[in-house]
Amino acid sequence: MQGFSFLPTLLFTLAVCLCCWVVGYYFPADYPPPSAPAMPLWTYMSDWLPDRLTTYVIGALLLCGMALLLQRANYYLVLIRGKTTLPFLLFLLLNSTSYGYMPLRPISVAFFFLALCMVELFRGQEKEMAPGRAYTAVMYLCLGGLVWAPLLWFIPLFWYGMYQFRLLNFRNIIATVLAIFTTGWILFGWCAWKHDYSIFTDVIQRLCAITPFSLSELLEIKPWLSPIAAFLMLLFLITCFRFQETYTEGMRTRRFVAFLLTCGRYVIPLLFFYPSHCADFMYVFYAPVSLLTAYLLSNTTGKRAFLYYYLVMAVPFILLLLHTAWEQ
Repeated sequence: MQGFSFLPTLLFTLAVCLCCWVVGYYFPADYPPPSAPAMPLWTYMSDWLPDRLTTYVIGALLLCGMALLLQRANYYLVLIRGKTTLPFLLFLLLNSTSYGYMPLRPISVAFFFLALCMVELFRGQEKEMAPGRAYTAVMYLCLGGLVWAPLLWFIPLFWYGMYQFRLLNFRNIIATVLAIFTTGWILFGWCAWKHDYSIFTDVIQRLCAITPFSLSELLEIKPWLSPIAAFLMLLFLITCFRFQETYTEGMRTRRFVAFLLTCGRYVIPLLFFYPSHCADFMYVFYAPVSLLTAYLLSNTTGKRAFLYYYLVMAVPFILLLLHTAWEQ
């Protein structure tokens, strides 16, 4: 971790995240968080939560699990050479200091299905992806869609990833389509057996419930904070990689960087089309952003890396969090 001292950086990041969790617990914006009507499966899971404290603890643990999974994904990407915990720390920091942070959301569960799908895609780089692996990857997304329906919008992103990594062929396309139909028929059969089609119809309704910002919301700054922050972060990363020499390290690295930047671009429109799911999409957005930022910092030496991490990343988000708490 060039330009950093491991232990101070780790302690500083964990202290900031813990502070954010404490402030979010004692000064909540709303409980439960405002969002679109939940899927029946997520509602069923939420009913088992006894109180707000338990919800926060479970949410914090799941967030740490997401960060660890992202750290593990870096080993398949081989994007950052050398031992570093930056992907873990950045993902934890960005999510904890995000506007309107709520530790337990539908994406807290659905993210693991998305991560498993992406791991299958990244492992396909090692050797040609078999149709069975493509089938399994899309099945993960379909199962995650039962908890958070908008996750199904990432199936086209998976297809693009196969194209980007030269894994797209007729057999793999057929396998992914079969995975979608298999999940649909099993779900339809379950609904027919129970004489209750609410789960099946809810998935379709939530997936098609595109509600862009209304005219009244355009006059308010709050709904725009997260999308604007995401757009500026992505613009900064695109600019850095366009002019950084590290972007020309090798074909494999360039493909992974290009795919991660595409992931960020793919999420940005969804933030504006699904305002009620904005906080959930930010969890997904921070995954490629954390990996790309960690890659930049790992190739930056001296005070530049130190100042970027502590000032450019931490201070604005801490101020944003304090502003949120002040309004309560």
